[in-house]
Amino acid sequence: MMHSDVPIHFLLVEDDPEQVQFLKVTLRTEQQSPFTMTHAATLAEAVSALADLRPDVILLDLHLPDSTGLDTPRAMLMHAPDVPIIIYSGNTDFEVAVEAVRLGAQDYLLKGEAREPLLSRAMRYAIERKRIAMELDEARVQLEERNEALERARGELRAERDMFVSGPTVLFRRGIAPGFPITFVSQNVSQFGYLQRDLIVEGFRFDSLVFPDDRESFRSLLGARLSQGAESMEQEYRILDAKGEVVWLHEVARLQRGGYAPPTGDFG
Repeated sequence: MMHSDVPIHFLLVEDDPEQVQFLKVTLRTEQQSPFTMTHAATLAEAVSALADLRPDVILLDLHLPDSTGLDTPRAMLMHAPDVPIIIYSGNTDFEVAVEAVRLGAQDYLLKGEAREPLLSRAMRYAIERKRIAMELDEARVQLEERNEALERARGELRAERDMFVSGPTVLFRRGIAPGFPITFVSQNVSQFGYLQRDLIVEGFRFDSLVFPDDRESFRSLLGARLSQGAESMEQEYRILDAKGEVVWLHEVARLQRGGYAPPTGDFG
């Protein structure tokens, strides 16, 4: 909450000279006081003043020479959306007061009843409420942006998942035991005529899929990369699909050691 000695500059939009003088005296704007004032007698003057002025709060009469009723706060909110507005009016209609606040005014003060300390307290409270509302709006926007980013990330993950499920790239994991047993393979290995359950069985050797003429070079390159402590490797070789037909593959593999992370790779 704002301290009572924090300076406040307010814009008074009021065409009644008596009310202008009343506020000057009440808030001691011409003496040593935390309050200073800029006065505008019409909505047009207020809008013009806002071009060079950023007041802490606006005291706004509903009935001005160039604007009346709720059109006045509507117009002011368009020109000063970030400045707290307090309606300062002689209109005692409760529904008007409620609608003004619903439109975005922070408070509704009746002329003749608004005196100290009500005036200064109302301005400080309005400034504080507006600050909190803007912070909440900013937090909401940031949350929406993060949610949108999260949804985009989820979409990308779903796309990657779909690529591995139905796309041309097959993801697999195999061990370094003789024959390089398969411990995982994505469902889209079916494009080669194989089913997951047919490949992930005890005793099934990955190198049995490799075309016989390519097996020795396949084993040699993998063994060399492992002995070199490499983290990845790429190679091209042929495999036999379920019908016995030859298919060329380009493999990109990530090599892992220790625990339960044997060499992994993908091919397509």
